This record gives sequence, C-alpha cells and structure tokens, in this order.
Amino acid sequence: MSGRAMMGHQVCIDLPGEPVECWAETDVTVLLRKHRDVIFDIQLKKGATYLVEATHDWIYDVKRKKRVQKGQFHDDERYHLWIGRDFKGELVLSMNGSVLHRYSLVDLNLRGESSDPKVKPAPLILTLGCQPGLTVPRQSAGGQRQQLSRFATPSPLVCRNTDGELPGAAWWGDMIPLDFGVQMHASTTALMSTSSRVHAEEESIIHVFEVSLANAPAELIAFAENGGEDTALDTNKIVTRNWLIGQLTGGSSFVKDNLNELRDLWNRSFRLMRIVHPKAGAKTYVVFRGHAGLRKVITGTRYSAKSSKILAITAGTGTFESVTAAAWDASKGAFRRATGVALVFTIALDAAEWYRDYSKVDQNGKRSRDLFDLFAKIGVDLGATGIAAAVSTAVVGALTTGLLAAGLIASAPVWAVAALVFGTAVAVGYLINMTDNEFHITKRVADGLREAAKVLAKHHSKDYSSYPLIFMPS
Repeated sequence: MSGRAMMGHQVCIDLPGEPVECWAETDVTVLLRKHRDVIFDIQLKKGATYLVEATHDWIYDVKRKKRVQKGQFHDDERYHLWIGRDFKGELVLSMNGSVLHRYSLVDLNLRGESSDPKVKPAPLILTLGCQPGLTVPRQSAGGQRQQLSRFATPSPLVCRNTDGELPGAAWWGDMIPLDFGVQMHASTTALMSTSSRVHAEEESIIHVFEVSLANAPAELIAFAENGGEDTALDTNKIVTRNWLIGQLTGGSSFVKDNLNELRDLWNRSFRLMRIVHPKAGAKTYVVFRGHAGLRKVITGTRYSAKSSKILAITAGTGTFESVTAAAWDASKGAFRRATGVALVFTIALDAAEWYRDYSKVDQNGKRSRDLFDLFAKIGVDLGATGIAAAVSTAVVGALTTGLLAAGLIASAPVWAVAALVFGTAVAVGYLINMTDNEFHITKRVADGLREAAKVLAKHHSKDYSSYPLIFMPS
C-alpha cells in the first residue's frame, strides 16, 4: 500500500442490505437515509393473497426483514414495506396473476422531495375496496366520465401526509385522499359478484353523530368531575363518591361475568375430597351439594380443584396450585368482559377528575395538571385493579382451603366465598390507595414520565417532522 492519505467519501443508501460501491484508497462512510413507509390495506376478497412487485427497484419487507423485489400478503392484512426516496419504476399490485393497479412515485408527484438524509419522506397508505362512500371517475364506452360507487368497481385511494401543514406537524395526522384520475384494470371488476356489490352498497351507509362536552348535561359533567372530593365517610380521603361507584361497578361486573355459575350454585355449598388414583396419585376435588341435573352450567357433581370452570366461584379452593391459578385468572379477568367494561368506566371517572384540576389555571397561566398526571393516575389504577383482584382471590382461596382442610367448617357456601372475594378486593384496593397517598406513588410515576419525555425530546431523533412527543398543556 502507498503512503498517501485515503480520500474521504460518503455514500448514502436507502434500505438495509443495499450494496455499496467502494473505490480504492478511499475511506467510505455509509449513511442510511430515512426511508419512505408504504402500507397496503386491501379488502377485496376474503382469503385472497396479493403480490406486490417492484418493477425496476428494490423494496424492504418489514415483516421478513429482508430486501426483496416481491412481497406477498393476505386480504385485510396491512402490509408494511419500505422504499427509497428515489424509488424507480412502479409498485405493481396483483392477485392470482391479474394486475390490480400500478403505483408510480412520479405519477403521485412524490419525487423531488428533500435530499437531506435526516428528513423522513411522507408515508403512503394505498388502499383498495375499504373506503365506503367514495366515488371515482371512470371513462365510459361513449367517452364520457361516469360516477360509480367505489364498491361497484374497487379503485385505489392513495393517501399521503400533508407534510407539515397539520397541527403540530405530526406525521400521523389526517391523511388527505388524492385523486389522480387513475384507471382500474378490467380484471378488478370481475373480483366482486353482483350480490357482493349490493351487500357492500348497503353497508356503505353510515351515520355519524358528533358528541362533545358542550352537548352533555352540565349536572352530569359536574357529578363526575366533583366525585373525587372528600366525604365524611373516610378521614383518609380515599372513600370518595367516584371511588364508591368504581367499587359497585366492579362488584356488579364480577356477578355479570359469572352470572350463570352463580345462578346454579348461589344457595349451594361445596366441600373438598381427596382421592388417591393408582397411576395419577392423589388429587383434590371440589364436590358441590345438590342435584346436578337441575343445573345448567355446573352440571357435574365433582370437579378438579384446578378446573377453569369453577376457579372464579371457588377462588381456587383446594390446593396451592389451584389458588395460584385462580389468582392469575382473576388478575387477567379484571381487564376482560364485563369487568373490563367497568374498568373503562372507572378510567372515565379518573379522566373527569383530572379534567377538573386541569381546567384550573393559576395567575401565571399554568395549569395544575397535565397529561402526565392523567396517564399516571390511570396506570396506577389499572395496576391496583389487577393486584386487588389477584390478592383478594388468593387470600379467600387460601383461607377457605385452610378452614375446610382443618375441619373447622364442613362446607363452604358459594355465596359466602363470592362475597368474601368482593369484600377483600375492596379492602385491598383501599390499602393500595392509602399507600399511594402516603408514599405519593402516582405523583412519582407522573414525574418519572415527565423526565422520560425530556430525555426522549433531547436525544430521540425526529423521524417525520418536529412534533411534540407528548402534548403538555400550557
């Protein structure tokens, strides 16, 4: 090698895995420019498979994490790929060998954007057959343009960001449909039968209602916003009206989720039975009293203590494994079915209380709350709900198991177990809220979120435009 200094040379690539040309005696710096995101959202024929092919360039399949020229996806599946900002040729969308449409950046007027490697090109969302109520022009046989339903002849809706003109310059802002007067291939029309078109036309009629706080009764808003005020029931400032409403909705949702089982066994009791099997060994069973033939759901007389069918109503009574399984199921069940709906209602009450404090502005124009406080309050409440459900189930299950095993009670009434689970959950929730008040857990979580946002705002690179990482009310 010669002693001459190597010349510095910078090469830009658009996609991971793109080959780089090097020159002798040069110091090459490879810079990966920001790519353009393209998302296909096709809903034409259930179960269909689509092919996307780049005619003169490469694409990057995000799911496969590979630089390719062809990619496949299914109907109603959002297919995400990357392309370079100077993408050449066309993206050809086809199904079963029939071309549905061709997309060109030149036709979409998306070439010639900023060449700065740090600037993110505007994303593209390409859809077919999933935008009801829109019409596109089509050239008729007589040379005149007709207005046909989107469902009658599925045609593309190409969307792109308004590139900084949105409030806050957020890349995820409203997408504006662009009409380029493109023509569909005749093969696309044959994809939908007459009955499918008629059915799609019927489904294209929608009703939109605008709902705002201005239209809501002032008394209802005030009831929710003021529900967090202290009451005479509790000197610890925990038992507020909204807190009581949350407990009642939680208990009601538990009954709703297990209504059929409770209806079968509400006035019945159960005991434990241990059977030693020759091959399987000793197993513990829960035996319900009463005539099994009169029940609709719990139709058996004896169930394994770990049976998922009875875990909720027995709190896992029987063994350590069954109690653990019941506690885990209770923590997951707190976010599903009717209990999950009740949790959403509780979140709404949290938001109402937060909004009341948020509306207060001091003499310097600063609000007393921001979104970090709301997120922290909701997050702590969600965690408390799961913990209370798990702990209450474990405590009641372990207690009932101990009493039955020790012979202190002959059988355990189902209604008593359900009532104990609810009462214990209320008590555990109260203790969690008391701990929160004592150690300011919610405040610490909110402060932590603020610090994390500051770090992200300082070090996180902006991909699309300068936008706030989180809305902070002023």
